[in-house]
Amino acid sequence: MCTTPAKTAVDGRLSTELRTQLERTRRSRFSDELKVSLALLVVIVVFVVSWAPISLVNAVETFHLAVIPRPVERAAVCMLFLQSAINPLIYGVMNRNFREVFRNLLRLGTAARRL
Repeated sequence: MCTTPAKTAVDGRLSTELRTQLERTRRSRFSDELKVSLALLVVIVVFVVSWAPISLVNAVETFHLAVIPRPVERAAVCMLFLQSAINPLIYGVMNRNFREVFRNLLRLGTAARRL
């Protein structure tokens, strides 16, 4: 195999470009995985925070440990509803694809109303 200086320079430049592209791909994948992990963490935290009050209320009432005031029970139930309302917002804030699809759906709705 005959190697010329020009061929060696081209091969070196290509391998540098490939290494650079491979590094960008790795960083992009890591960034995507980090975003998904963060979104999952936020969803789990919101789930635990919203279910903890009703779980405590139910446990206290089941074992007759104390009398829970009616407003506290209602607030605990409202936390469950709040979690259901917050989930779409979490996905919307944390996921670019979700935002784009949601935006397109809203545009379709306004286009249908115009017809």
